[in-house]
Amino acid sequence: GYLIDSFIRDWTNRRQDKWGGSVENRGRLCLEVIDQLIAVFGPGRIGIRFSPVGRTNDMYDNDPISTYTYLVQELDKRNIAYIHFLEPDERFEHNANSPYFKNAEVQIPSCIDAFRKYFRNAFMDNVEYTAQRAEETIAAGRADLISFGRPFISNPDLAARFANEW
Repeated sequence: GYLIDSFIRDWTNRRQDKWGGSVENRGRLCLEVIDQLIAVFGPGRIGIRFSPVGRTNDMYDNDPISTYTYLVQELDKRNIAYIHFLEPDERFEHNANSPYFKNAEVQIPSCIDAFRKYFRNAFMDNVEYTAQRAEETIAAGRADLISFGRPFISNPDLAARFANEW
């Protein structure tokens, strides 16, 4: 996993001090880093990406809805520019047969549905979007931005492909 993520998730954060235990304590490092970035750059230039059901290096949270709802609400108070969520998909199921981990889509079927209502600024979403699905999601007001990670890496001309319907 990643450093800040390892503090946020209850599976990896087993600390018993002010950095562990409660959702507020586990979110402390993330929010303190954001506060320092805001002090230097201002809130309009700060964003964060979350993958609440990502399983990289056994990252896991028993209640990601509560954990990330708290963080999104705190970040909304800080008026940061955007939050970027990676939706659950099959990439997160490499531990699907584990007796310890719940299926990602069971935990959070949709990050947009779970968290958008708590954040007033730009909400970016990502996972296996097509151009049409991205346009529909934005037109419906479900997200403000859609990112294209893997498709863009393998197709540097992805914007032209979308524009020309190739």
